[in-house]
Amino acid sequence: FETGDNFYNIGKNYFRQDNKIYVVYYSELSQLQAFYPYRIEEIEGIDISTAKVIEKNYIKDKNNIYYIGGKISGADMKSFKVLDEFFSKDKSSAYFKWYKIEGADAKTFKALQYKYARDKDNLYGASSIEKKIGPGKVEFFNRHVYRVDGKYYMIPFYSKNKYDENNHLLKEGVEEIDGNLELKKINDLFFILGNKLYYRDVFGVHVMNIEDPEKFIRIEYDYYTDGKDIYYFGNK
Repeated sequence: FETGDNFYNIGKNYFRQDNKIYVVYYSELSQLQAFYPYRIEEIEGIDISTAKVIEKNYIKDKNNIYYIGGKISGADMKSFKVLDEFFSKDKSSAYFKWYKIEGADAKTFKALQYKYARDKDNLYGASSIEKKIGPGKVEFFNRHVYRVDGKYYMIPFYSKNKYDENNHLLKEGVEEIDGNLELKKINDLFFILGNKLYYRDVFGVHVMNIEDPEKFIRIEYDYYTDGKDIYYFGNK
């Protein structure tokens, strides 16, 4: 993609060139595939004359509301509200990116941390229901680990997730662990729960095969040791 002299910003991460509007956004998938993580995409079908940026990643015209390049089908224009970079809602529905979250209660729906949201009955991770929670408090420890109603919930390594034919996430695998165990945080990547050492990366939570997790320490930079072996991040 080559920009010319008439390529200019119209608000947040949206740009216009001639009769086209583009969005620049961070793609986690591109990062995982070792490509440059920022992508640029044309907003197909948007009415240029009435286009208005709402917030980061959100833009609308006289007919529709868009998240990045995807149309939020059925969104009510008058009551639509952006909650954060990923979640939004209107008077009757809640949305993750451009997907409607089926069954969500729009009145009580609110965004939380790490791409989670909740309503009066459920905790949502991306577009999937993670746990029936009622009014209980949710404690987040990192993007893959939280505790509610006496249990820890972990999103394990990504291979346990379920995807549709277009590679869209249908359901994240969630592992339940006794919430009475003490969680000891080593740093943002490593933590001990019970007698096990865990490593958290963008793919999910991995169990480390360490005999004595209490001996696992950082040497320097991203190198660690358990007194027997040397690890670079989570790899021996």
